[in-house]
Amino acid sequence: MKIRTIPLIALLLCSMAWSQSNPIWQRVPASQSENVKASKQDLPKDLTYSLDLTALNKQLDLAPTRGQFTGTSNVIVPFPDSNGEFQNFRILKAPVLHPDLAEKYPEIQSYVGQGILDASTIIRFSVSPLGLSSMQLSAMEGAVFIEPYTIDQTGYVVFKKSDKMLQADDFECEVVDAVNKTLVGPGQFKNADDGILRNYRLAVSATGEYTQYHGGTKALALAAMNTTMTRVNGIFEVDFNVTMTLIANTDDVIYTNPSNDPYGNTTSNYNSQLQSTLTSVIGEANYDIGHLFANLQNNGNAGCIGCVCVNNQKGSGWTSASVPEGDFFDVDYVAHEMGHQFGANHTWTFGGNEGTNAQMEPGSGSTIMSYAGITGATDVQPQVDPYFHAVSVQQVTNYIKSTTCQTNINTGNNVPTVNAGSNYTIPRGTPFVLEGTASDVDAGDVLTYCWEQFDENNASTTYPNVNNTSGVAFRSFNPSTDAKRYFPRLETIKQGATSWTWEAVPNVARNLNFRLTVRDNVAGGGTNNSDNMVVTVNGTAGPFVVNSPNTNVTWNAGTTQTVTWNVAGTTANGVNTASVDIYLSTDGGDTYSIALASNVPNDGSHDILVPNNQGNQNRIMVKGNNNIFFDISNANFTIAGQVVCNVAVPTGLTISNVGSDAATAGWDAVAGANYDVRYREVGTSTWTEVPGIAGVSYNITGLTPLTQYEVQVRSVCPDTSTSAYSSSVTFTTTDVQLNYCSSASTNINDEYIGRVQLNTIDNSSGGQFYTDFTNISTTLTKGSPYTITVTPTWTGTVYAEGYSVWIDYNRDGDFTDAGEQVWSQSATTATPVSGNFTIPSGAVENSTRMRVSMKYNGIPTSCETFTYGEVEDYTVIIEGTGPDTTPPVITLTGPSVVNLNVGDTYTEQGATATDNVDGDITANIVIGGDTVDTNTAATYVVTYNVSDAAGNAATEVTRTVNVNEVIDTTPPVITLIGPATINLTVGDTYTEQGATATDDIDGDISSNIVIGGDVVDTNIASTYVVTYNVSDAAGNAATEVTRTVNVSEPSSGCTGGITSYPYNEGFENTLGGWTQSTADDLDWTVDSGGTQSNNTGPDSASEGSFYIYVEASGNNTGYPNKQAIINSPCFDLSGLSTPSFKFDYHMYGSSDMGTIALEASTDEGANWTSLWSESGNKGNIWLSQSIDLSAYAGGSVQLRFNRITGGTWQADIAIDNIELSQPAPPTCNDGIQNGDETG
Repeated sequence: MKIRTIPLIALLLCSMAWSQSNPIWQRVPASQSENVKASKQDLPKDLTYSLDLTALNKQLDLAPTRGQFTGTSNVIVPFPDSNGEFQNFRILKAPVLHPDLAEKYPEIQSYVGQGILDASTIIRFSVSPLGLSSMQLSAMEGAVFIEPYTIDQTGYVVFKKSDKMLQADDFECEVVDAVNKTLVGPGQFKNADDGILRNYRLAVSATGEYTQYHGGTKALALAAMNTTMTRVNGIFEVDFNVTMTLIANTDDVIYTNPSNDPYGNTTSNYNSQLQSTLTSVIGEANYDIGHLFANLQNNGNAGCIGCVCVNNQKGSGWTSASVPEGDFFDVDYVAHEMGHQFGANHTWTFGGNEGTNAQMEPGSGSTIMSYAGITGATDVQPQVDPYFHAVSVQQVTNYIKSTTCQTNINTGNNVPTVNAGSNYTIPRGTPFVLEGTASDVDAGDVLTYCWEQFDENNASTTYPNVNNTSGVAFRSFNPSTDAKRYFPRLETIKQGATSWTWEAVPNVARNLNFRLTVRDNVAGGGTNNSDNMVVTVNGTAGPFVVNSPNTNVTWNAGTTQTVTWNVAGTTANGVNTASVDIYLSTDGGDTYSIALASNVPNDGSHDILVPNNQGNQNRIMVKGNNNIFFDISNANFTIAGQVVCNVAVPTGLTISNVGSDAATAGWDAVAGANYDVRYREVGTSTWTEVPGIAGVSYNITGLTPLTQYEVQVRSVCPDTSTSAYSSSVTFTTTDVQLNYCSSASTNINDEYIGRVQLNTIDNSSGGQFYTDFTNISTTLTKGSPYTITVTPTWTGTVYAEGYSVWIDYNRDGDFTDAGEQVWSQSATTATPVSGNFTIPSGAVENSTRMRVSMKYNGIPTSCETFTYGEVEDYTVIIEGTGPDTTPPVITLTGPSVVNLNVGDTYTEQGATATDNVDGDITANIVIGGDTVDTNTAATYVVTYNVSDAAGNAATEVTRTVNVNEVIDTTPPVITLIGPATINLTVGDTYTEQGATATDDIDGDISSNIVIGGDVVDTNIASTYVVTYNVSDAAGNAATEVTRTVNVSEPSSGCTGGITSYPYNEGFENTLGGWTQSTADDLDWTVDSGGTQSNNTGPDSASEGSFYIYVEASGNNTGYPNKQAIINSPCFDLSGLSTPSFKFDYHMYGSSDMGTIALEASTDEGANWTSLWSESGNKGNIWLSQSIDLSAYAGGSVQLRFNRITGGTWQADIAIDNIELSQPAPPTCNDGIQNGDETG
């Protein structure tokens, strides 16, 4: 075991010194924008510093070199973090350059540092003539970068990668996963878990454009490469234990001139060109991985997947960017493409199936092999996080353990152990938390944890959805020192939700596979390990939900309060969680460190004693004991101070949950008090007393069935003073539960019981094998006859059915006693079927069970399981005979209040009457009261009365009929025919389209509409308002409706010309539709091959054989300050929404070339607007330019090239390959149809 100690006092003194005074870094205001490099304009500039690079280099000269040193570095250097504080790091040299190359360029250095106060933080930084650039990877702060941002490289900016503004990024990874090998594999070597740092020889070539961007020299290009690879190595060393060293003769393939480097002026052949260059210049035996840095459009291509060490493939990767520097280039682009070379596939799911079994991130994804920030609506976040997903770690570490070209270095860094925990079954729609454990024998290592879902479904789902049964449900988040992760994030759960755009707890049955990756974050050679577990979502149980407290209630400390939740089947259904734990959060729901109850029954309610944690940021969590599912309060609540206890008789005593041997007593709280409860059988003198109850309820047990009890309660204060007992509340226990045999069918596809009728039971139902309808009951009297009717339902063919009905007359839990089969019917196709029976005098007077059974082609028995049919159970209550004292009940047919208007018709709807003995006596109802006269406005009351045979009169029922006068107060409504606004051009014809009008009394009154307002004159440009008005017969005026007619002058532009697109012009021996201006000095010439003058003009056309150009010599009259204009045809852009004008231009010759501009006119050439201009020597190459013409969409425009010569004859400027089109969304070469892809 390695022991790393730091003297505490020295460490504190060092930290204090750096926080109070720092001779290297000085906080300074942000520079003005004109002093900021163009490539750094978008960086956040809240933290800006100056750096004494000379003083820093003096310290760094003392740093030991990694691999040549054992022990702890004493070189401590402070770096500012994203909070404006300084953090100290122990520094080692970590060269990116081969020693021979470093000797040649000693000013280019790379370093690695480990945080002192926060050992989870690693810093990688480079120092060179380009200044200092750094990357801090921290479990606390995330990724923090420092970069020079001023033109003079004296100013530095500190920013978090997550704080950068979203940039319009069109980076496109051209790797085609489908045609390269996929390296997910079985995962047997899925981590950097062997303590071996693998060092690969890296050959990086640079295009002339890249070198020019960084200053034009090989040294400056190499400094930029060192900056990029310092950061890439920093990531690869943590995630893969891989580092790369630039080979000794790297500068042999750094090119300084775009015109003579071995790479084309487009990226289309970079793969083969780079491979050929490295093979011929470097030699396949002299490097392990090759890559090209370029400065053209934003794209990249690894050339292959998993090809490091493979000759004739390993040197074909490249990355190009318009800004080939900074965190986007280093992390989002280069690390991504090199990740491909080391065997990693894309992890996103937004763009379709790549068939790699690695697409495990929703949408764009967020890790290095994702497309974060460039996919539009499916962007998970604006930028890539600088770590690899677990599946990428698995792919790369699988691959590198099979390579042999590298140098292996045993770091002595022990691999952490990790346990992701048990597999769990949870209810649907319920949050859960995963927590793992890990350890490392290296005491100084700070472990970070990264929980990631490890499910892949061929990218058939992009967005997480609660109803998805497969695929990705949760995004990846940065590694953290917290071993647990909440699903979804707590911010979502605190809003009462279980899903947001990139996380969704399933609401259906499915399995969720998770991997916990633990990194030890050792600078310069980290190790990691992982473990898997499975969460099974049960589709029947859940959602498990906290019901109270769920609002901003106030609880007093020391009181007893009730926490309630919806059990939702979590005690069974495979979840099988019989108990729960209850926790308190005092910080708004971020942490739950206070246990209020542990291992209490999962029954939906529990009383807790409120602790004295006063505040208003409290929440409750109820979590399955020995499980991972939970829920929390949806809102913060308040815990106030303790209340003074004043004894008072409790109020609100009620009894609930009455059973055969138990019942629950509940009452209203008395502030600060506990309670004594006592109970006894009614009529007895001895109380059973229960003292010292903390809550406001008590479950009384040990009671006798069918017995009446009384209960009382009193309050008890902490000083033992008591109130009087409350008044008694009585209840009667229920009978003992009888357990009947089961009986059911196994198939209801063809027939089932559709309806059962007995006395007051009339139950229609759908098909089930067995249905418990014991909640439906009727009362039957001894000695009285009854008829039971069963109606079968056939789904198709009518089959013969047999029937049987049983009643358990003696309540012994079976149907086998004599006389208990009350009716049977042999198989018949009749429907319905009925039978009669009489309740015997010996039947027990109580509630009991009735069973109704229907069986195909035979009479069923009471405990039989058969194939076709159905069984239903009901409750019957048997009572003794006695006089009929119950009056019948009248029920109105229709409403009890009828509202009519004078002249309407009143129809008597009647009523029905039923009696418990006589049954239906509707025919005996007497209708009386008022006679309704609908010709006279009044209120009429109609009465309904009836009596049964025993003379019991029903309660009179009445119906009120209101006949009202009709008063019309509602105005009519006008509706325009046609649009409310009409746009015309002078000279057009206006046709009045009219309007319609309807009234609730008068109906259609459109013919009465009065049209007024302005008279539309289409010969005069103006805005006219036409009005529409109408009134109904009662004089109610409608709201005036208007129509606006805009008559405008014809739009300006040019006439005639081009209407079909795309439009192309290559000037193949003709000017096409372009014309020479007569208001200039020189003409444009159609030419092929070279121009007349030496060292100027193109050698050939950009496209085809011909092009046009202006001869600057012009027989010694073409310069200086001579003008040559060529006009385009008129372009009618009425059918285009985002037109784009593209062309190639060639400007080669003297630096005093003069200028060329592209100009536009919309008024037949009266006025011209400049869209683009260029000047100076651009080299002997054709360049491409694209101009956005969206501002002219919908109209017409004429373009012209306006050339003004400079002061020399070596200034021929050429134009070729013109195209005007509506751009289609770009097509990604790896099969993705999206306009903002990355690699």
